[in-house]
Amino acid sequence: MDRITVEQREIIKKTSSDRLRARLEQAEWSAADVTALNREQLMEAVAQLLVAPDISEAVASVGMPSAVSVKAKEVELREREIALCEMELRERREERVA
Repeated sequence: MDRITVEQREIIKKTSSDRLRARLEQAEWSAADVTALNREQLMEAVAQLLVAPDISEAVASVGMPSAVSVKAKEVELREREIALCEMELRERREERVA
């Protein structure tokens, strides 16, 4: 929070935790990541959004896994599941033909 103005710092301090969480969710943070933060981490994350609106920088500043990286892992997992299903279907077709 040292990279923002005194005015911004005071506004963040006066803002309720629920409103800070809502602000982070608007910035595309996952709800699970937001609820895991304590008040200090919430204020720091919102301050980082003011300095660098890029989500990856703000997430890294409070030591939370990036919502983007979590989504990427979910996509990768889903792609693997699909590939496995396709392979099983091919094997079933080959068994029917044989």
